[in-house]
Amino acid sequence: KQWGLLVVTHDPHELSGLADRVYRLETGRLLAAQPDLAL
Repeated sequence: KQWGLLVVTHDPHELSGLADRVYRLETGRLLAAQPDLAL
C-alpha cells in the first residue's frame, strides 16, 4: 500500500497537495464529530 502511494505521489508538489487534502479531510471529520472543537 505504501509502495503504491509512493509511486503515485513521486512528485513532491503532489505529495504536499495530498497531505494538505488529507489534513483538511481529517480536520473536517473531527469538527463534524465534535463541533465544539471549532475555533
